Amino acid sequence: MLLTDAIRKTNDLGVESTPRLNLLDAGYDGFYPELAKTIGGKNFEKWMNNAAYVSNNIIPIVVRTPKMFDVLADATLGARLRNLYIAVMTHIPLTITGFEATVTLETAEHRAGAAGELHEEFTKASRSRTRITKTYVEKLGKPLNRFFDFIIRYGIKDPDTQSPLLTTLTLTDNSLEKGELLTPDYYTGSILYLEPDMINKNVVEAYYCVNVAPKSAGEVVSKRDLGAGGETKEYSIEFTSITRSGEAIRRSTQLVLDRMSIFDKSPDKNEIVAIHDDELARSLSNEFSFNEEPVSAFEINDNTAFNS
Repeated sequence: MLLTDAIRKTNDLGVESTPRLNLLDAGYDGFYPELAKTIGGKNFEKWMNNAAYVSNNIIPIVVRTPKMFDVLADATLGARLRNLYIAVMTHIPLTITGFEATVTLETAEHRAGAAGELHEEFTKASRSRTRITKTYVEKLGKPLNRFFDFIIRYGIKDPDTQSPLLTTLTLTDNSLEKGELLTPDYYTGSILYLEPDMINKNVVEAYYCVNVAPKSAGEVVSKRDLGAGGETKEYSIEFTSITRSGEAIRRSTQLVLDRMSIFDKSPDKNEIVAIHDDELARSLSNEFSFNEEPVSAFEINDNTAFNS
């Protein structure tokens, strides 16, 4: 098949979309596998339509950090906590799992004749829920546990007081003191997770998750056993989330991926060295840089791109 015929750049409704193989060739596994055929003097390489989808690792992008960092009177501390949140949610996890968007149908059955056949009526369509779980290996000094503990106790609920301790800190305004509601945006973040194709140029799947918050700070246990060696600590932390996915999300996410300079990332070109210049070190500390402004500049919310 000609390359232009093998790849479609529209979805099933004819709307411009991310590239995909054209299924109209009727497949490779017919009566016998045709490698190619000539139609109208043109050679069609049919074997290309047999190329299989191979999953790739997702890329997490923090769209919004918890508001509790923004209202701290110490602006330097707030900025540090925002950067720490981005690192903990994107670059530090060993694994990030739980993303699902499988659409299924429920049916009701009634008899169709005397032979035992059943007629099924479709009663409900559902989509699998995304349940984000991230695994971490704790670092020296237990900074991961301390960070998640801070978010939970100061932003959500302290075990002793059963209320958030944020109000005990010096804040930029006294809105909470005056009775402003502690809405979920204070302690949750919004994160975009995208799965690119093998060349990091096209979005294959995308999940836009809001109301993201840890359900645990990580297990805290200690012991004494002189006959055993010490142990490293691994956390498996589940996060809350409300997730949107689908064609509109993928199209909007493609705009984000288009502005990320990861297409030409190469260990042969991007050397990792010890750098002592602070500004340069900071610029290289981000795993993914952007051709123009950083991702935080993208206005991604329920009223704009993701409802287009």
